[in-house]
Amino acid sequence: MRMRSVIRAAACGLMAVVLAAGNGGAQDLPVVKGRKVVASVQGEPITLDEFTQQVAAMKRGQAPGAKADPREEITLLDRMIDLMLIAQEARRMDMDKLPEVRQLVESYARVTLREELAARLVKDVKADPKEVEEIYRASVQQWKVNAALFEKEEQARSLAAEVAAGKPFAEAARAYLTDGRAAKLEEGVLLSREAMDPAIGKAIAGMAVGSTSPVVATRSGLVVLTLEEIRYPDKPAERARAEQAALSKKRKEAVAAHDEALKKKYVKVN
Repeated sequence: MRMRSVIRAAACGLMAVVLAAGNGGAQDLPVVKGRKVVASVQGEPITLDEFTQQVAAMKRGQAPGAKADPREEITLLDRMIDLMLIAQEARRMDMDKLPEVRQLVESYARVTLREELAARLVKDVKADPKEVEEIYRASVQQWKVNAALFEKEEQARSLAAEVAAGKPFAEAARAYLTDGRAAKLEEGVLLSREAMDPAIGKAIAGMAVGSTSPVVATRSGLVVLTLEEIRYPDKPAERARAEQAALSKKRKEAVAAHDEALKKKYVKVN
């Protein structure tokens, strides 16, 4: 992480030079074989000409006269370094000598080598079972509740206070419904995250089984609810999606760690 910060700091200084290139501001860059160099990766240069061409290509989709954003140009340089590192790593592994890869390289060059190397890096990566379970449980979680709906806040607060004092929720809520203080009572309702009122979701997130909520303002009215049970139903399709999500995360981490290791070992930014 420190090396990346150093690289980015150097890149920020570089941008001041590059953006001023039209006024001779790039004169301090080193010259290799007659060409100004903005970065060197294991001795292989990224030239000022290559960089400015990529900047020009990036700006083609922008509105005429749009102001340049140095942060985008720093990100572009970072991406060029990444591609060069991956291409070099692939060549060290002789991947560019494989007939099927050589044919692809002719069309896609460094991008193709990066994809091939990434595939090799992640082929043995496994999803973390703990992460799979966490993602799965979050996606299928259901809450079984009893809920009383009110029109007036003082009546809702009164019920919440009675339950807090020890009166069973079901008994108190039925009494309120009977005498008209509660507009509605629903018992044994199963709530899922995607179908839940956001206010209910926020309230229920910190509740323990058996506890009762304070008054919750929802789109339908004022609600007081008690949490009866938390369920995690068996849904094979959701588990498969959780496994894929956890695996994708681990693969991205593996590629990112490899990129960072290569940068620490080989990259020099002028």
